[in-house]
Amino acid sequence: MVSEGGMSRIAYLGTNTIRYILNLYCMQFMSLCAEFQTKTNFTISDTAFFLQSQTILRSKITQLRKMLLYEECKPPLARCRDYDWLIEKEMVMCFVPDNDKLFVKACVCDTNVILCDGGRAVSVKYSERVNRQYFMSGLGGIYGVADPYILKKWEYKYLINNLEFAHLWIEQCIQGKYSLQDAILFLQAL
Repeated sequence: MVSEGGMSRIAYLGTNTIRYILNLYCMQFMSLCAEFQTKTNFTISDTAFFLQSQTILRSKITQLRKMLLYEECKPPLARCRDYDWLIEKEMVMCFVPDNDKLFVKACVCDTNVILCDGGRAVSVKYSERVNRQYFMSGLGGIYGVADPYILKKWEYKYLINNLEFAHLWIEQCIQGKYSLQDAILFLQAL
């Protein structure tokens, strides 16, 4: 993610995404240090590689920690959400592409759903009936925690009020799983 636009692009994505990336770098740093401690036969090039990698990671970690002090709280990229991002009985907004109203209010019913790919999901109960082919005869749906089509209310409001950020957010969130047509529909609905 850092190589896709550098640290300035990460800073623009806000504190939630920065915190997620910071945690990834910290885990990578700890893994590198553990690997260094367990390795027995070092060559000079091995040592140089470990020290160079450690220095680069430490620099990125320091930069990200500084960014956390100054950046704005924005919706995290969907793939950067914590596994417990959505909680039971929380009111959310769900994007339903084949419904007249593209965004539908919903309430999170169950946070213990596991998808067939092993990912964590939540089930929701919509405030109105959508397409009858949906879960619970159109009264509910299932969304992965990393699904960009389920938003906390404050995330939804932020995206509506910051369309430039919304464009970048949906561009980063919709990769492979959703069609470009759905992404365009999502942005138009905002």
